[in-house]
Amino acid sequence: MKNMPHRNSRCLATPDRALLQQLLRKRGDSKAREWSMKQLRTLLEDTAVRTSGELPLSVVRLGSTCEVENLELGEIMRFTLTTPDQADLVRGRLSVLSPLGLAVIGRGEGAEVREPVPGGHCHIRISRVTTAKPQVAIA
Repeated sequence: MKNMPHRNSRCLATPDRALLQQLLRKRGDSKAREWSMKQLRTLLEDTAVRTSGELPLSVVRLGSTCEVENLELGEIMRFTLTTPDQADLVRGRLSVLSPLGLAVIGRGEGAEVREPVPGGHCHIRISRVTTAKPQVAIA
């Protein structure tokens, strides 16, 4: 297994990259969507890709449950990262295209992140990541 070079670096799982590329092709027209698409394009251009089995389970990917601390407000948030169509904040399901979703995907547990968001920035620490072990197909 290849290690991630630094806990604040990013690395996407191959299936997540493919899904994010699909989302990029399905652009929307709103201002928020425009911002998300720009951030997503940068993420896809600048982020390494590994197979799901090569990534440690402590790296945030779609389906991961995360505990994130807002370092400016001292608040703890817990959510599962999902596709936009499955997002439901009441049930703790956050869209990968939200500013927070784009800030955490591909980052490892313990990462401290300062990312731009519409109207400012977010400064967070990824305190905990829980990811189900990828299923292995049996031939």
